[in-house]
Amino acid sequence: MKPRALWLVSLLALASASHAGPRADGAPPATLPEAERELAALEQRLGEGEARLGKLTADIALRERRSGARARAYVRMARAGLLPVAGGFDALVDHAMKLEGVRRSLSTDLSALTQLRGEHRALVASRDRLAARRAVVAAQRDALAQAAQLIAEADERRRAFDAAFVQREASPASRVAVYGAGITVRDAAPDPSGFAGQKGRLPFPISGRVEATPARRKSASGPGVELRAPLGAAVRAVFAGRVAFSARYGDYGRIVILDHGGGYFTVSGNLGQVDVKVGDELSAGARLGAVGDDGAGPMLYFEVRQGQETLDPKAWLGVG
Repeated sequence: MKPRALWLVSLLALASASHAGPRADGAPPATLPEAERELAALEQRLGEGEARLGKLTADIALRERRSGARARAYVRMARAGLLPVAGGFDALVDHAMKLEGVRRSLSTDLSALTQLRGEHRALVASRDRLAARRAVVAAQRDALAQAAQLIAEADERRRAFDAAFVQREASPASRVAVYGAGITVRDAAPDPSGFAGQKGRLPFPISGRVEATPARRKSASGPGVELRAPLGAAVRAVFAGRVAFSARYGDYGRIVILDHGGGYFTVSGNLGQVDVKVGDELSAGARLGAVGDDGAGPMLYFEVRQGQETLDPKAWLGVG
């Protein structure tokens, strides 16, 4: 088999394998590295195919010009007919041999031209299959990359949530990722008794009438409380502290975690609006945001924590 034919068979085999995908079931690549590798291989094959198509196109054009010239020469010689008879028998034989030579060369050119055009069509079909596969793999690669980014963002939020329940000095180097929005700061004198001294007299984070219901979120080690209140009601800091976390997190919805010092924290969840950002130093009574509704009716979910241990908020709020 000629080298050109061998190359064509090889390319068609590659295109067929690529069209089926790297997995036996023909499914798109399952991982981002797998998709990146297949895309790189497809790009290389497409580049090789385009180069070969360019060469074939030039060869076809050359053959067409050559066969056209020989066809015109053959027609002229054929029209001459028996004119060489005047030169004798030898001249006639020479003319006939030349005419036959031109015919054979023309036949060879036309045969080669037919083969080149067939290869060109096959390569175009191969290129189209490779391009279609590339589109599928590229779409899968983009989807996998987006999924990886979402997973990374979720992991970042989880790490930030866990890290929020660690006593820290308020400094730029100790701050976790910022997810909150607008800032409001109210000044008030600090309570010298500290947060631990507020047990049994901690104010409610919402003014006015609320309905308190014991509740618990999945990542909590103990109970919290759901405070049902009008949608948009202001949620305030129950004690002075620093914003350690402000983001949407799991079944807490939008939350703000305040670090009150001494290892104590409060968690305000299910917020419809957040008015603080990580690192803000807040006084007691400062607005954190507003009550939201994540589908179970407007409420604030509230926790008191010491480190990562969730404390019963009723004992702190003086309602049990």
